Amino acid sequence: ALPSYLRDEGPKTRMSVSHDNIWISYLYGIEDLKRLTRTGSTTIFKLNGEDSPYKNSKRLFTMMQILPMGQLIQAGKKYNTADYTDYLILVRNSDWAEPFATGNSESSLVYLDDSFETK
Repeated sequence: ALPSYLRDEGPKTRMSVSHDNIWISYLYGIEDLKRLTRTGSTTIFKLNGEDSPYKNSKRLFTMMQILPMGQLIQAGKKYNTADYTDYLILVRNSDWAEPFATGNSESSLVYLDDSFETK
């Protein structure tokens, strides 16, 4: 459960999830991706491609935070970003998601619309 000072009244809390805030959660390399995308877009990046700058880098797999909240991602000393993940999906400035109804397996299906971009 969220601490009381972060909770809204009622059963749900509208809360921003972001990895570009140095106080709460900062992902090294997030600014690279923001420069390549538009506000409100959803973009998939192939991180292990032949010419990918993330193949031999820890960017996008090293985090820092000043105020501890949530978990940190840290690449191991002998590993790079592409050793951990092949693709990254960046969703910029979306509204919050409503929880799925439970009890019916079909209610948990998610469909992407044609606004999905590839890079």
